[in-house]
This record gives sequence, C-alpha cells and structure tokens, in this order.
Amino acid sequence: MKESQQVGQKANFPPPLAAMGLSKRVSLWTVQEVLQWLQEQHPSQMGTLHKAIIKHDISGRVLLRLKDRHLELLGVEAEEQQQKILQDLLLLRVQEEIDELGNICSGEKTKLLLLQAVASTQSETAAAAK
Repeated sequence: MKESQQVGQKANFPPPLAAMGLSKRVSLWTVQEVLQWLQEQHPSQMGTLHKAIIKHDISGRVLLRLKDRHLELLGVEAEEQQQKILQDLLLLRVQEEIDELGNICSGEKTKLLLLQAVASTQSETAAAAK
C-alpha cells in the first residue's frame, strides 16, 4: 500500500486473473472467457451485457478496446457502472502490456542466447579448421 494512503484504507484491486482460472493473455480470451471475467468482476451487469457480448462476439481483443460509449451502446447506462467497468478494463490493459513486455524481454533473451550459441559454434569451427 502506498504511504500516501491513509492507515486502514485498502486498495481496491480485483482478484488476480489466474485466481479466476484465466491464466492466458486477455487478448487471447474467447467470448466465454470474457463472460467468465464479467461474472467475476461485475455480476450485477451480467443480465445487461451477457446477450450483447455474445451477439457482438466480444472476445478479449475487443474487450480491451471498449470505451464508455461502447458500454452505453451495449446497455450499461449508469455512469457509475460504466466507470467501474472502465477501471477494470484499464487494469486488464495494463496486464496485457505487462504480458507483452514480458514476451518481448524473454524473446530478446532467447535471441541473445541463440546469437551466443551461433558465435560459439563459429569460433569452435574456425579453431578446428586451423
């Protein structure tokens, strides 16, 4: 908890995605996984959004792009509810960015290891040729 928060005040974070059985990247979620997330995070909106999510085929990739105007078109009219959903969508976007950066970093590490292996093999081949 940040020092600027008052003592006893808890940060309001949703449960980790893995705890909900959603361990893969949000952008790879199916419509059913989006519905599962919605049920966990916003059960009061399931009646409103369930049919719309299925009708409009809202996958994880689409979910990450939703804005307030989209939520209104999907039937979430109360601004307070829109803001709660948008806040959770922002957290999903941040998680997606973290996952993407992790993939980039592990990819760079893999490239470096491959380059080192190639360089080592070339050195050994050159030494054996002498």
